[in-house]
Amino acid sequence: MNALLTLFTKPLGRTMLMAFLLIGTTGAATAQSDGVAPDARLAANAMILALRDMTPDPKIMPVEFAPGVRDGVVDPKFKLTGFFLSRMFVERFTAPKDNPTHRHLIATAQFQDTANRGVMITFSATYKAENGKLVIYRAAADYVSPSSPLITWFVVPANKVPDTLFDGSRNLAQLHYFIAANGLGALPDTVLNTPGDYYLYGVVFDRLAHGDKVNFRVSRKKDSAMLPTETMPTVNIGGWRIGVYRGTFAPAELGQNVVAFAQLQPYTAPGKPAAQNKMIGVTTAFTPNPIGKP
Repeated sequence: MNALLTLFTKPLGRTMLMAFLLIGTTGAATAQSDGVAPDARLAANAMILALRDMTPDPKIMPVEFAPGVRDGVVDPKFKLTGFFLSRMFVERFTAPKDNPTHRHLIATAQFQDTANRGVMITFSATYKAENGKLVIYRAAADYVSPSSPLITWFVVPANKVPDTLFDGSRNLAQLHYFIAANGLGALPDTVLNTPGDYYLYGVVFDRLAHGDKVNFRVSRKKDSAMLPTETMPTVNIGGWRIGVYRGTFAPAELGQNVVAFAQLQPYTAPGKPAAQNKMIGVTTAFTPNPIGKP
Protein backbone atom coordinates (compact mmCIF):
# COMPACT_ATOMS: atom_id res chain seq x y z
CA MET A 1 0.00 0.00 0.00
CA ASN A 2 1.24 3.49 -0.85
CA ALA A 3 2.94 5.11 2.16
CA LEU A 4 0.79 8.25 1.95
CA LEU A 5 -2.38 6.18 1.73
CA THR A 6 -1.16 4.26 4.76
CA LEU A 7 -1.05 7.55 6.65
CA PHE A 8 -4.71 8.07 5.86
CA THR A 9 -5.64 4.81 7.60
CA LYS A 10 -4.24 6.02 10.95
CA PRO A 11 -6.35 7.77 13.63
CA LEU A 12 -6.53 11.54 13.28
CA GLY A 13 -5.99 12.30 16.96
CA ARG A 14 -6.80 15.83 18.16
CA THR A 15 -8.58 18.19 15.83
CA MET A 16 -7.01 21.22 17.53
CA LEU A 17 -3.23 21.14 17.16
CA MET A 18 -0.42 23.66 17.41
CA ALA A 19 2.87 23.32 15.59
CA PHE A 20 5.91 25.53 16.12
CA LEU A 21 8.14 25.68 13.09
CA LEU A 22 11.78 25.60 12.13
CA ILE A 23 12.57 28.01 9.35
CA GLY A 24 14.01 26.53 6.17
CA THR A 25 15.82 28.27 3.35
CA THR A 26 12.96 27.48 0.97
CA GLY A 27 10.48 29.45 3.03
CA ALA A 28 8.66 26.27 4.03
CA ALA A 29 8.52 25.07 7.60
CA THR A 30 9.13 21.86 9.46
CA ALA A 31 6.62 21.05 12.20
CA GLN A 32 8.10 20.09 15.53
CA SER A 33 4.89 18.85 17.14
CA ASP A 34 4.46 15.06 17.22
CA GLY A 35 0.71 15.59 17.08
CA VAL A 36 0.77 16.78 13.46
CA ALA A 37 0.45 14.02 10.87
CA PRO A 38 3.20 13.89 8.20
CA ASP A 39 0.71 14.44 5.38
CA ALA A 40 -0.59 17.58 7.14
CA ARG A 41 2.98 18.87 7.35
CA LEU A 42 3.42 18.34 3.63
CA ALA A 43 0.19 20.12 2.81
CA ALA A 44 1.01 23.02 5.15
CA ASN A 45 4.49 23.43 3.70
CA ALA A 46 3.07 23.43 0.17
CA MET A 47 0.60 26.14 1.17
CA ILE A 48 3.37 28.27 2.69
CA LEU A 49 5.30 28.03 -0.57
CA ALA A 50 2.17 28.96 -2.52
CA LEU A 51 1.71 32.07 -0.37
CA ARG A 52 5.21 33.04 -1.50
CA ASP A 53 4.26 32.32 -5.13
CA MET A 54 6.63 29.35 -5.13
CA THR A 55 6.03 25.79 -6.34
CA PRO A 56 7.10 22.66 -4.42
CA ASP A 57 9.98 20.69 -5.94
CA PRO A 58 8.42 17.24 -6.59
CA LYS A 59 11.77 15.58 -5.84
CA ILE A 60 11.71 17.02 -2.31
CA MET A 61 8.04 17.52 -1.58
CA PRO A 62 5.54 15.12 -3.22
CA VAL A 63 2.69 17.62 -3.33
CA GLU A 64 0.96 19.29 -6.22
CA PHE A 65 -2.02 21.58 -6.70
CA ALA A 66 -4.92 20.74 -8.96
CA PRO A 67 -5.16 23.09 -11.97
CA GLY A 68 -6.04 26.65 -10.99
CA VAL A 69 -6.08 25.98 -7.23
CA ARG A 70 -2.69 27.51 -6.43
CA ASP A 71 -3.52 30.71 -8.33
CA GLY A 72 -6.34 31.42 -5.89
CA VAL A 73 -3.90 31.42 -2.96
CA VAL A 74 -1.26 33.80 -4.30
CA ASP A 75 -1.60 37.53 -3.58
CA PRO A 76 -0.19 39.15 -6.74
CA LYS A 77 0.50 42.40 -4.85
CA PHE A 78 2.32 40.90 -1.88
CA LYS A 79 4.46 37.77 -1.93
CA LEU A 80 6.01 37.96 1.54
CA THR A 81 9.40 39.02 0.19
CA GLY A 82 11.71 39.66 3.14
CA PHE A 83 9.36 37.98 5.62
CA PHE A 84 10.27 34.76 7.42
CA LEU A 85 7.84 32.27 8.88
CA SER A 86 7.95 32.62 12.66
CA ARG A 87 5.34 30.06 13.65
CA MET A 88 2.17 28.33 12.54
CA PHE A 89 -0.93 27.04 14.30
CA VAL A 90 -2.72 24.04 12.83
CA GLU A 91 -6.24 24.82 13.98
CA ARG A 92 -8.16 21.95 12.45
CA PHE A 93 -7.25 18.68 10.75
CA THR A 94 -10.15 16.39 9.83
CA ALA A 95 -11.45 13.86 7.35
CA PRO A 96 -14.65 14.93 5.55
CA LYS A 97 -17.48 12.62 6.58
CA ASP A 98 -18.56 12.11 2.99
CA ASN A 99 -15.06 11.17 1.82
CA PRO A 100 -12.78 9.62 4.49
CA THR A 101 -9.83 9.26 2.08
CA HIS A 102 -9.54 13.05 1.94
CA ARG A 103 -8.15 15.45 4.51
CA HIS A 104 -9.07 19.03 5.37
CA LEU A 105 -6.51 21.33 6.99
CA ILE A 106 -6.99 24.81 8.46
CA ALA A 107 -3.95 26.68 9.80
CA THR A 108 -2.74 30.19 10.57
CA ALA A 109 0.81 31.23 9.70
CA GLN A 110 2.64 34.17 11.25
CA PHE A 111 5.39 35.96 9.33
CA GLN A 112 7.82 38.67 10.42
CA ASP A 113 10.61 40.69 8.88
CA THR A 114 13.74 42.18 10.41
CA ALA A 115 11.94 45.48 11.14
CA ASN A 116 9.41 43.60 13.30
CA ARG A 117 6.55 44.00 10.85
CA GLY A 118 4.08 41.14 11.09
CA VAL A 119 1.63 39.33 8.82
CA MET A 120 -0.91 36.67 9.78
CA ILE A 121 -2.58 34.50 7.13
CA THR A 122 -5.17 31.81 7.69
CA PHE A 123 -5.32 29.16 4.99
CA SER A 124 -7.26 25.99 4.29
CA ALA A 125 -6.44 23.04 2.06
CA THR A 126 -8.42 19.95 1.14
CA TYR A 127 -6.30 17.19 -0.33
CA LYS A 128 -6.02 13.48 -1.04
CA ALA A 129 -3.33 10.90 -1.72
CA GLU A 130 -3.08 10.05 -5.38
CA ASN A 131 -0.37 8.14 -7.28
CA GLY A 132 2.24 8.47 -4.53
CA LYS A 133 1.72 12.17 -3.85
CA LEU A 134 -0.65 14.60 -2.19
CA VAL A 135 -2.97 16.52 -4.48
CA ILE A 136 -4.48 19.74 -3.11
CA TYR A 137 -7.70 20.25 -5.00
CA ARG A 138 -9.26 23.02 -2.93
CA ALA A 139 -7.46 25.86 -1.12
CA ALA A 140 -8.05 29.37 0.17
CA ALA A 141 -6.11 31.99 2.12
CA ASP A 142 -6.81 35.38 3.66
CA TYR A 143 -5.17 37.91 5.96
CA VAL A 144 -6.27 38.07 9.58
CA SER A 145 -5.61 40.76 12.18
CA PRO A 146 -3.84 39.82 15.41
CA SER A 147 -5.92 40.32 18.55
CA SER A 148 -3.54 43.07 19.71
CA PRO A 149 -1.63 44.60 16.80
CA LEU A 150 1.75 46.09 17.66
CA ILE A 151 1.69 49.90 17.56
CA THR A 152 4.55 52.29 18.24
CA TRP A 153 4.40 56.08 18.50
CA PHE A 154 7.04 58.40 17.03
CA VAL A 155 7.52 62.15 17.40
CA VAL A 156 9.18 63.78 14.39
CA PRO A 157 10.03 67.49 14.01
CA ALA A 158 7.79 68.94 11.30
CA ASN A 159 10.71 70.67 9.57
CA LYS A 160 12.16 67.23 8.78
CA VAL A 161 9.03 65.91 7.07
CA PRO A 162 8.64 66.59 3.35
CA ASP A 163 5.19 67.34 1.94
CA THR A 164 5.70 64.36 -0.37
CA LEU A 165 6.14 61.79 2.42
CA PHE A 166 2.92 59.94 1.54
CA ASP A 167 2.74 60.73 -2.17
CA GLY A 168 3.27 57.08 -3.13
CA SER A 169 6.93 57.39 -4.09
CA ARG A 170 8.06 55.51 -0.95
CA ASN A 171 7.22 51.92 -0.19
CA LEU A 172 6.26 50.72 3.28
CA ALA A 173 9.81 49.89 4.35
CA GLN A 174 11.03 53.33 3.27
CA LEU A 175 8.20 55.08 5.14
CA HIS A 176 8.88 53.12 8.32
CA TYR A 177 12.60 53.83 7.96
CA PHE A 178 12.06 57.56 7.52
CA ILE A 179 9.71 57.88 10.51
CA ALA A 180 11.92 55.82 12.82
CA ALA A 181 15.17 57.41 11.67
CA ASN A 182 13.81 60.92 12.25
CA GLY A 183 11.95 60.16 15.47
CA LEU A 184 13.17 62.12 18.47
CA GLY A 185 15.85 60.47 20.55
CA ALA A 186 17.07 61.46 24.00
CA LEU A 187 16.51 65.18 24.60
CA PRO A 188 17.74 67.71 27.15
CA ASP A 189 15.08 69.09 29.49
CA THR A 190 15.10 72.45 27.74
CA VAL A 191 13.92 70.80 24.50
CA LEU A 192 11.56 68.37 26.23
CA ASN A 193 9.63 71.22 27.79
CA THR A 194 9.70 73.65 24.86
CA PRO A 195 6.68 73.63 22.51
CA GLY A 196 7.50 73.01 18.87
CA ASP A 197 5.93 72.01 15.58
CA TYR A 198 5.84 68.20 15.55
CA TYR A 199 4.29 65.26 13.79
CA LEU A 200 3.05 62.39 15.93
CA TYR A 201 2.90 59.09 14.06
CA GLY A 202 1.16 55.96 15.29
CA VAL A 203 2.74 53.12 13.32
CA VAL A 204 0.93 49.76 13.31
CA PHE A 205 3.56 47.11 12.66
CA ASP A 206 1.05 44.33 11.92
CA ARG A 207 -0.83 44.03 8.68
CA LEU A 208 -4.59 44.08 9.20
CA ALA A 209 -7.24 41.94 7.57
CA HIS A 210 -9.27 43.34 4.71
CA GLY A 211 -12.08 45.43 6.14
CA ASP A 212 -10.53 45.95 9.58
CA LYS A 213 -9.67 49.52 10.51
CA VAL A 214 -7.67 51.43 13.09
CA ASN A 215 -9.21 54.63 14.39
CA PHE A 216 -6.58 57.11 15.61
CA ARG A 217 -7.61 59.99 17.85
CA VAL A 218 -5.86 62.62 19.92
CA SER A 219 -7.06 64.49 23.02
CA ARG A 220 -5.48 67.72 24.18
CA LYS A 221 -5.72 69.68 27.38
CA LYS A 222 -5.42 73.45 27.56
CA ASP A 223 -5.62 75.46 30.76
CA SER A 224 -6.69 72.31 32.64
CA ALA A 225 -9.65 71.80 30.26
CA MET A 226 -9.91 68.94 27.77
CA LEU A 227 -10.46 70.06 24.20
CA PRO A 228 -12.71 68.10 21.82
CA THR A 229 -11.10 64.86 20.66
CA GLU A 230 -9.66 65.08 17.15
CA THR A 231 -9.60 62.29 14.60
CA MET A 232 -6.13 61.64 13.22
CA PRO A 233 -5.87 61.03 9.47
CA THR A 234 -4.92 57.44 8.69
CA VAL A 235 -2.69 56.25 5.87
CA ASN A 236 -3.19 52.68 4.61
CA ILE A 237 -0.23 51.16 2.78
CA GLY A 238 -1.25 47.69 1.66
CA GLY A 239 -2.88 46.82 4.98
CA TRP A 240 -0.39 48.56 7.27
CA ARG A 241 -1.79 51.65 8.99
CA ILE A 242 -0.11 54.87 10.08
CA GLY A 243 -1.93 57.54 12.07
CA VAL A 244 -0.77 61.11 11.48
CA TYR A 245 -1.16 64.15 13.73
CA ARG A 246 0.53 67.53 13.44
CA GLY A 247 0.45 70.03 16.26
CA THR A 248 2.35 72.43 18.46
CA PHE A 249 3.31 70.78 21.73
CA ALA A 250 6.28 70.00 23.91
CA PRO A 251 7.45 66.37 23.89
CA ALA A 252 7.07 66.33 27.69
CA GLU A 253 3.32 66.93 27.25
CA LEU A 254 2.81 63.49 25.69
CA GLY A 255 0.71 61.27 27.91
CA GLN A 256 -0.41 64.31 29.91
CA ASN A 257 -1.70 67.29 27.92
CA VAL A 258 -1.44 65.43 24.61
CA VAL A 259 -2.82 61.89 24.55
CA ALA A 260 -3.21 59.92 21.34
CA PHE A 261 -4.85 56.53 21.18
CA ALA A 262 -5.77 53.90 18.62
CA GLN A 263 -8.72 51.51 18.46
CA LEU A 264 -9.02 48.42 16.30
CA GLN A 265 -12.38 48.35 14.51
CA PRO A 266 -13.05 44.82 13.21
CA TYR A 267 -14.97 44.39 9.98
CA THR A 268 -18.67 43.71 10.43
CA ALA A 269 -20.52 41.80 7.73
CA PRO A 270 -23.75 43.37 6.45
CA GLY A 271 -26.68 42.51 8.68
CA LYS A 272 -24.48 41.39 11.56
CA PRO A 273 -24.12 43.13 14.96
CA ALA A 274 -21.21 45.53 14.99
CA ALA A 275 -18.09 44.14 16.63
CA GLN A 276 -16.79 46.02 19.63
CA ASN A 277 -13.79 48.26 19.07
CA LYS A 278 -10.64 47.36 20.99
CA MET A 279 -8.07 49.78 22.38
CA ILE A 280 -4.65 48.77 21.01
CA GLY A 281 -2.40 51.71 21.81
CA VAL A 282 -2.18 54.85 23.93
CA THR A 283 0.66 57.35 24.13
CA THR A 284 2.37 57.49 27.49
CA ALA A 285 5.06 59.89 28.65
CA PHE A 286 7.57 60.73 25.94
CA THR A 287 10.31 58.17 25.46
CA PRO A 288 13.20 58.41 23.02
CA ASN A 289 12.81 56.66 19.65
CA PRO A 290 12.37 53.05 20.86
CA ILE A 291 13.69 51.12 17.90
CA GLY A 292 16.14 53.36 16.08
CA LYS A 293 16.74 52.84 12.39
CA PRO A 294 15.08 49.64 11.14
